[in-house]
Amino acid sequence: MNHFISRLPLLALCAGLGLRSEAVGQIPNEGFENWTDCLPDNWASPNVCGVLTTLTKVPASNSGSWAARGEVVSLFGQAIAPFLQSGDEGQGSPISQRHKSLRGSYRFDPVGGDRFAVNVAFFRGGVVVAQGAFANPAAAGNYTPFTLNMNYVSADVPDNATIQITIIGPVTGPDFHVGSVMHVDSLAFTTGSVSLPSLSFQRSGDAVIISWPADVVGYRLQSTPTLAPAEWSDVPNVVNNSHQTKPTATAFFRLVGE
Repeated sequence: MNHFISRLPLLALCAGLGLRSEAVGQIPNEGFENWTDCLPDNWASPNVCGVLTTLTKVPASNSGSWAARGEVVSLFGQAIAPFLQSGDEGQGSPISQRHKSLRGSYRFDPVGGDRFAVNVAFFRGGVVVAQGAFANPAAAGNYTPFTLNMNYVSADVPDNATIQITIIGPVTGPDFHVGSVMHVDSLAFTTGSVSLPSLSFQRSGDAVIISWPADVVGYRLQSTPTLAPAEWSDVPNVVNNSHQTKPTATAFFRLVGE
């Protein structure tokens, strides 16, 4: 399991620095420039042209001429969420490298606590090689970059990547709300040495704010009072990759890939 550890002894703070080199990998129709009728090429969706439209081609793009816009709509009184799944039939697309992460840009206008969600799985021969996922309820009025790091569970080189981008509800997933809107653009895989994000520590009166870059997703913050033995547990009340605490004793913190 990937993790990054920092120690917080009272108010004596320390943070790590991650360095990386990387190259960008291609995803078919990664910028949603190409559409056939109401359907984005190389992507599966719930759209049925002339009957159901949850996804549309819009000029409000982050790069290029077009982007994909998804909205939760009502059909015969039932809420239908938009989704994009790579491959014409959602079967994914071929890859031949151990990509480190998926990058992209999105805008999000949620209703009722809905979340913008991305799930990625790499396979070899149908067996999972790596996974990554995140769900963010925060609104994003302008295009906001995200980086979803992949967590490898084997040393195999994957031959298929399946990406799913959608809107989910605040609690169970299917409890999404009509009117939530997402925009997606500029997807790309990055390849290189896998690095971990840096934790940042900042004083705020008698408290300390622990955070990591807002565009880095797929991690959760954990803490332990000692390393001998370690007793790691998830830190509550982390909002937008930031947590505020008032330390009264030595504590260690780390980021763990989800």
